[in-house]
Amino acid sequence: MKKILSILILFAATSAHSQIHTLKESIYFGLGKTSLNRPQKQKLDSIVTLLKNSKSYVGEVKGHTCNLGSLRINKVISNLRALNVLNYLVDKGIKRDKFSYSSFGFSQPVADNRSQQGRALNRRTDVEVVLSLFDEIVSFNEDGGKSKSNPKESKSDKTNLADAPPFEIGPDFSTGKIPKAGNKIIKVTNGISLEVEKNSLVSGSSEPIDLDFKDFSQNYDIIKKGFNTSSGICQNLSLIAAFSVNLTQEYQELSINNQKPLIVNIPSEYYPNAKLYSNPRNWTADTINKMSYNYEKKAYEVSIINNTSVLGIFDNVLDTIVFLKVKIKGLSPDLIKPYVIYDNCNISACCRQKGKWFLVPVAVKSSTYKIRSSYTDYSSKNGDSYSINYDIKNLDLSKLKVDHREGNQIIYKYPEKIKITNQKLDKSSLCDQIPAGN
Repeated sequence: MKKILSILILFAATSAHSQIHTLKESIYFGLGKTSLNRPQKQKLDSIVTLLKNSKSYVGEVKGHTCNLGSLRINKVISNLRALNVLNYLVDKGIKRDKFSYSSFGFSQPVADNRSQQGRALNRRTDVEVVLSLFDEIVSFNEDGGKSKSNPKESKSDKTNLADAPPFEIGPDFSTGKIPKAGNKIIKVTNGISLEVEKNSLVSGSSEPIDLDFKDFSQNYDIIKKGFNTSSGICQNLSLIAAFSVNLTQEYQELSINNQKPLIVNIPSEYYPNAKLYSNPRNWTADTINKMSYNYEKKAYEVSIINNTSVLGIFDNVLDTIVFLKVKIKGLSPDLIKPYVIYDNCNISACCRQKGKWFLVPVAVKSSTYKIRSSYTDYSSKNGDSYSINYDIKNLDLSKLKVDHREGNQIIYKYPEKIKITNQKLDKSSLCDQIPAGN
């Protein structure tokens, strides 16, 4: 790289008519590695030195992998390799708006993946730059005097760094390293996204940030996680979405600038009684972070000013007073945690009563309800799975017997018994679609 640098500088200095050059360099990584070591940084430092001698340059960073591992994992790894190289260049003073980045997984090998040497050459990040080495061209006029002329700037040369587009990661990315510099948008598959402004995080270090961003908005994830959705004695809350955000740097938890909070966008229809809650063990109203509804985006916007384990958005249906009393057989009731999924895709946990009896909240105006549950016996040799995949259709409360009343709650006895069977939860039967228009 030093040899290339000296050749390019010499070439530019001896020819006033040959100012534009193309630089190509590759940074190679170990298997599964995405962070930069000292030799790799020294290689990039040479590129930085070259670029700082020119205002006019445009570049691209491309991440690649060998073919070991799954398509998804390699896509994430190649993305992180490209981001970490770009982040290092920007931290060293290179203009972010002059660079783009992309990731290709193992789709663009330069060597044979059947050999160890070939795979090593494919685990790389390519840096390609087109540049002009001087800010101005110096020439001599006829009378021997010097005249100066600025090279014509392209439209991209005039772009302000503040106007540069944010880094966009996703939709499968939710855990890994993100650059310290620049705005960032992290997306996951069902439409939820996290926006991080460049000044949102309080840190004196330029090292990449470790992000753990989990989305529990899908019914399947909620059931597998076993979230409670009740408050008090079956005072039911209907869960719209749940997520967690945690950001650390060099193993230290980062503080968030309360003037520039993190923004989580959750696609959803509007519920007038929806509120933000924290602490999934015993959900309580969150008084620190803020939530609003964006009608244009058709999404809830949650402003986060502290790292948090789990936040949930609930439709606060404290007037839910109608329940079905159902009997669930097949396993010890201590192991069963059933849920009911409404036709608007919201989900509520059923309340345990004595023995094998559970209360299913059905105060939503509907005649169809999905009762689902999942349990894995990890103590068994094969990790046996058990589930409930039961649908209540054409429910007519007028035809059911009132079992009893508790204050203003009415409990109807459901005539059929529900059985948890030795099979996996039928994921395809759940309501996991993003609301229309999002």
